[in-house]
Amino acid sequence: MPTTHELLSLAATHLAAAATTADDHDTREPGAWAALAGQIRLTAAGIPTLATANHTGLPGATVNQHLDRAIDVLDHIHPLDGPTDLPLWTWHLAELARIAQQLEAA
Repeated sequence: MPTTHELLSLAATHLAAAATTADDHDTREPGAWAALAGQIRLTAAGIPTLATANHTGLPGATVNQHLDRAIDVLDHIHPLDGPTDLPLWTWHLAELARIAQQLEAA
C-alpha cells in the first residue's frame, strides 16, 4: 500500500503533466489552455507536498485524463492522513477537469 506522501507525489506527476499538456494545446485556443495550465499549477502548489514532484508524466494522455488520474489518486488517501483541505483540492481538480473537457470538445 503506497504511503500518503507517495500518493501525493503521484498526483503531482499527473498535475505537472496536465499543465504541460495544456500549455502544448495553447496554439489551438490561445489563452484558454494557458489559463487552465496556470490554474492547474496553482492548485498543485496549494498542497505543499505536491510541489516536490520529480516524476515523468504519462505520455499520450490528455489534460482531462491526467486530471482524472490525479483525482483518483487523491481519492485513495485516507482523510485523516492527508492535508485537511484535501477534499477542497479534489473538488477543485474536478472543476478543472470539467473545464478541460469543454476545451477539448471545442
